[in-house]
Amino acid sequence: MTDIGVSKNGESSSEIKKRRASIITDMFVRAHISDGYKKARIRPTTVVVEFYFQDPHPDNDRIRDALKDRILKHPRFRAVFRKEGNCVFWDSIPKDMVDMSYHFEVMDGKGTFDEEHVKSITSTLNSEEEWDATKPLWKVTLINNMKNGRSVLLCKLDHAIGDGVTMTSVLLSLADKKSGGELQRLKSLESRRITGPSLRWSHKITSFLYGCYFGCLGWALVKRDPENGLKIPNDKCVTQSIGKDILYTKSFSLEEMKITKERLAGVSINDLLMAIITIGMRRYYDRTNDPVLDLLKKGKAISACFMANVRRVASKNEAVEQMGNYFIIGYFILPLQFRNVIDAVWQCKSYSDSLKVSPAFALQFHLAGGICKLLPESALIFASVDNPKNFTLTMSSVKGPQDEFSIAGYAVDDFNFCTVANNGLNLGFLSYKGNAKIS
Repeated sequence: MTDIGVSKNGESSSEIKKRRASIITDMFVRAHISDGYKKARIRPTTVVVEFYFQDPHPDNDRIRDALKDRILKHPRFRAVFRKEGNCVFWDSIPKDMVDMSYHFEVMDGKGTFDEEHVKSITSTLNSEEEWDATKPLWKVTLINNMKNGRSVLLCKLDHAIGDGVTMTSVLLSLADKKSGGELQRLKSLESRRITGPSLRWSHKITSFLYGCYFGCLGWALVKRDPENGLKIPNDKCVTQSIGKDILYTKSFSLEEMKITKERLAGVSINDLLMAIITIGMRRYYDRTNDPVLDLLKKGKAISACFMANVRRVASKNEAVEQMGNYFIIGYFILPLQFRNVIDAVWQCKSYSDSLKVSPAFALQFHLAGGICKLLPESALIFASVDNPKNFTLTMSSVKGPQDEFSIAGYAVDDFNFCTVANNGLNLGFLSYKGNAKIS
């Protein structure tokens, strides 16, 4: 696995040598270093984070030095991957060997670039961006002199570096509180289960036992979503290098969602979000008269996949020490049979509560780590191409700082994130300064 111990200031005690990648990291990085994956036209999965500055002309050298000083403290951002036999390994190279001229570039917005231009650049990453696999798998572009007196730091990170928890932790190490002083490192995961599931004991036992079954066998028996207007056709999923449009909602208040949550006993913010997504998709199908509606009446289902965090739950004052990719794919059956929001909320809550007591995710993570390392690469290629065809929607969530922050002394007035991958509709939820948005 990819456990990395770091000290309180984020420094590693020594360079990492020949660390074997976890199975999740292994499958991400093969898109760069495997001839078999390239022949199958499997493109890398990229995470993009955009930090907007209020200053149109930030000092290029100051931004670059901040990246070098703070981002490179983390071994994952100095990782160079290689394949030996049927396994993927990585080493962390010294900071002074990282070629910052490759990883950091400056682009002139010419006073005309706006957020739409940034979206256009992002949407072409999956089809056009090429990575040098002999270097760490990240790039940062500073676009200055934008329209409306802004600039943007566009961070392009390959998913092989780590999952959302890893990347949020690292990016927070780059940030300072606007009032001065470093932001605290990401604490983690105590919020993963703030409240326990409100299920009867009989339901808890049933969910636990079913989770044992699904964790061991059920993942291979997942039913594929039928074709629908929000799903990339199976013959184009993963292996077609197409550009993707990037859209962001306007920011909305988390406080308003919390007020709504308090009125519905036991409901979480995630339950509300899932209900909103469900109703939104149902209305889309209704307005477009999608043929999938007839299939839903016959018992077919539309599902969303999400990244189920399998790290241990950290104590309240403990920083996350497990960097890398510590997740497994989870499936959420969307209750599209409901048109009423409240009905959808309670159905989403019931399903979420069942997942909270399920051991399926931990079982899948450890079983996959053992089994997949024994499989030939052809089997991994098949899984990488076939599995994304099962679902319609891919979801991710990032909890950003709730205080205003700056990078290298430049105030950040907004930031976005999205995942660029050819596996259907990608939806991300981001919170910052008490507000949230969906990409």
